[in-house]
Amino acid sequence: MVIRALTPILLGTFLTLITAWALGRVVLRSLGVRLCRLEEDLFAFLAGSACLSAIVFVLCSVHLARKGVFIAVGVAAIGTAYWLGALRPAPDRLPRLSKVWLLLFAVPFAVYTVLYFFNALAPESSPDGSAYHLGNVNRWWSDRGFVRYTGSMFANGPPGLEMLFLVAFSVGRHSAAALVHFTFLMALPWLMLCYGRRFGMARPFVLGGVLVYLSPVAGVTGTSAYNDLALACVLFGLFYILQIWDASRNDRLLWVAGLLGAFGCTLRYTAVLGVVFSVAFVGWTLLRTRKPAWRAVAILVFCAAISMAPWLVKNWLWVGNPFSPFLNSWFPNPYVHVWSETKYLKSLRPYSAINKAKALPVLWSLSGAEREGLFGPWLLLTPLGLLALRWKQGRRLLFAAALFALPSLANNAARMMLPFAVFAAPALGLAVQNSPGVIPLLLLLHSLVSWPGAVAAYADLRAWRITNMPVRAALRTTPEDEYLQAKLDGYAMARTIDRITPSDARVLTLCRVPQAYTTRRLWNCSESAEGELAFQVLLSAAQAGERPRYAVRFRLPKGAVKALRVVQTSEKNELWSVSEMRLYRDGAEIPRQTSWRVSAKPNWWEAARAFDGNEVTAWSTWQAIEPGMYLEEDFDDTLPVDTVVLVSPHGQQAPTLRVDGLSTDGHWRPLAGPPEISELPVRTGLRQAAKVELKALGFHYVVARCDAEAAMDMNDNRSRGIPWNREIGGACIYPLD
Repeated sequence: MVIRALTPILLGTFLTLITAWALGRVVLRSLGVRLCRLEEDLFAFLAGSACLSAIVFVLCSVHLARKGVFIAVGVAAIGTAYWLGALRPAPDRLPRLSKVWLLLFAVPFAVYTVLYFFNALAPESSPDGSAYHLGNVNRWWSDRGFVRYTGSMFANGPPGLEMLFLVAFSVGRHSAAALVHFTFLMALPWLMLCYGRRFGMARPFVLGGVLVYLSPVAGVTGTSAYNDLALACVLFGLFYILQIWDASRNDRLLWVAGLLGAFGCTLRYTAVLGVVFSVAFVGWTLLRTRKPAWRAVAILVFCAAISMAPWLVKNWLWVGNPFSPFLNSWFPNPYVHVWSETKYLKSLRPYSAINKAKALPVLWSLSGAEREGLFGPWLLLTPLGLLALRWKQGRRLLFAAALFALPSLANNAARMMLPFAVFAAPALGLAVQNSPGVIPLLLLLHSLVSWPGAVAAYADLRAWRITNMPVRAALRTTPEDEYLQAKLDGYAMARTIDRITPSDARVLTLCRVPQAYTTRRLWNCSESAEGELAFQVLLSAAQAGERPRYAVRFRLPKGAVKALRVVQTSEKNELWSVSEMRLYRDGAEIPRQTSWRVSAKPNWWEAARAFDGNEVTAWSTWQAIEPGMYLEEDFDDTLPVDTVVLVSPHGQQAPTLRVDGLSTDGHWRPLAGPPEISELPVRTGLRQAAKVELKALGFHYVVARCDAEAAMDMNDNRSRGIPWNREIGGACIYPLD
């Protein structure tokens, strides 16, 4: 039973790794790049991963993401490598490492590799891995490639490592994908050790490799279906190959550097810093020696551009924003609201600039509370690494560390500091290398304090970290379903959704449901514009019987206008929402004509929601209020209007507004200043309207925690709105049919 359960997992991992390695060998030998034996294998894995990721992207684009196709790619890669003679090991070897230092490196590496392996092999239950990293992979596998999906703002981010996950997933599902990421974690310390051996700094890099590998945040992230360790490994590989180029001036190495820089950009947007580093390093090095730099820089930029272009174009065509889910204020679109992006970015950096210097070092090193992991006490010693400025290699390491630490200013999660750590740790080793016994002592202490039981003694209980060695779960003697039900919040609901809903169901989720474990399309209420609009509808209906709305009434001078525009004149960090905009003449509402046009700034595509006669829908700015925002209605001819009424949701402070009119001469002129504000009578009977609107938005089911406001309202008013279906693990599922 154990062999039957583990065989597909290990085969899926092996297929991915051997294909990437073979492709990398082909690339290196085709370029004529000469590396030492272990170096060549490591760089073949990194370069081949970049190539395999690009190949899988093409296959997904033409809907050929199938297991048989991936196996064929693997066979073709190995066959090509054999035909070219690329499978023969390189003749050169790196300088030997003394047995003592090899032992100091290998013992902690081996012990922690066993711990990490069983955690990576266990069913995938990490927060982001089960949500969108493997959620995206699960969807691509189900659809045999890319299909336009706007249910989550994280569905269109850089997919570089997820392409490798997809190959492993096709055979071994979730755990195989996690093992692929784990391979990058294992490769990183060996890459660092090779660097130290090549450049005569073995001892500092033994320390650096072990410090990073044993760090709790590296262990828990690297054994999950994330991409942080892959990014750290790729960036260090980029740094490494550039140093070899600097020593040899072999321009063929620049193609490898360009490939690694490009691969980094497909892992995360912030990895463009790798391209910046490579261009700056190569350009400065060549210009300082009075040699032309344009050709070398062109190679690096070309590789990055050709790698990034496909998914940027895909995002542009499908969601109107090449850099989705970010920069939505630069590229307005109906799929991700600026407000959602702003809230998400604020959640990544909860500390003020003043408190960062005080709180973050302790959180990153000792606590780990709410910062997605911790490194251990060694991180507090990194300022000693400044002593490495005495050496050229130290200056280069510290410059890279400072550059790749910049993204942590925007995202304070500890795992964002991993690219910093892979350069800061060996710099620390350089700083203390001449102090007898210090490096072995640091290795021993770090090996002891990084074990899960020891970390529990000083880390916060909420810190994300490895807590045990789940051997039974990894070997599947504990059933996967049982393990995930206990470990992963929302797993039971995900499986229930698959059981009771049709295959084409669209589900609105108001709580956590891991997309990786359901084949249905989920629209999260806070991660997509459609989900937020639907949630707004639910709350409008739920609150209508308890909370009055506001009528914002403008009295206009008598006269006829061609269009009316309600303009925002204030600036506030809140939303401006309008449920209905109504026009009156002599106390009677003017019926709306189908020929009238509506518009708004921003979110013009949602403007009609304020003119549809339905109080459960609303137009909103979905970003902080700024002067010049407006809601507009254009008539097919001049129209006499003496009153404009805006129906606004409860709890919204009345913003500073004015009404402008478009006169017959084509000019906008102010018609009314501050409005009269009054409460409207409490409305009832909107729950059925909410149900109709949710169905119009394309949803078939709603999932919510049973104690959430919207869920309690649906449970208390089943006969008047959405009937309750069943409760699973504290969440309820409601059909809309």
